[in-house]
Amino acid sequence: MAISFDNKTVLVIGGSTGIGLACVQQLAERGARVIGTCRDPEKAILLSAQLRDQGHDVAFEAVDISDERSIDDLFQRLHAQYLELHGAVNNAGMTQDAFHVADTPREVVDELIAVNLKGTFLAMQHEIRWMQAQGAGAIVNVASIAGLRGVKNLAMYSATKHAVIGMTKVAAQDTAADGIRINATCPGTTRTEMMARQMQTRQGGEQATLETIPMRRASSPDEQARAIIWLLSDDASYVTGETITVDGGRTID
Repeated sequence: MAISFDNKTVLVIGGSTGIGLACVQQLAERGARVIGTCRDPEKAILLSAQLRDQGHDVAFEAVDISDERSIDDLFQRLHAQYLELHGAVNNAGMTQDAFHVADTPREVVDELIAVNLKGTFLAMQHEIRWMQAQGAGAIVNVASIAGLRGVKNLAMYSATKHAVIGMTKVAAQDTAADGIRINATCPGTTRTEMMARQMQTRQGGEQATLETIPMRRASSPDEQARAIIWLLSDDASYVTGETITVDGGRTID
């Protein structure tokens, strides 16, 4: 039986490109009322119009995930518009150029902590409080295979994605009795704008990376989104605190 999200409201933080946009589209196709977010207010208006023209119940909101007040304002607006929040995907994140750990600029450290770590944590706090009030919900945090092991020259990106996995495990324990499930996915190399940027400074570029993947290819955003959709769905009703790796076999031990 196909997964359905009929009559369910799902929030996708960081839903305007790549894996996030694929989640928005797949959720909408499965009947969900979807709230996506992006940083640019004009892009939020454009994406809302485009997806509604396709017959989907989608609305985009602008938020700066690195700004605590912006996150608070977002959830205040959402509470005024929606009665319930059944699911949430915390996908907003940023990568970094490749730097030796000793040469990593301070601004890179600050930006990655603000977005990947603090922004994800604060958004998850809001989602949990909302779901606690209704007694149910499912959250998926998007980490990375860089959160499973050290990746040379990506110290801060790897550190923040390790943190996402850690906070997911703790939050899952803290909220299981509230009827809330919280899991994470660890995407491997995926054809997104973020991947394109990473390959510009990574030693050996894309070809060297693909050679480390047993399947010898990058994933599509749709492949990553399908794993996220499953974790949000009732098909995963007894799954919480887990990290699902979707990487074509790259991190097989």
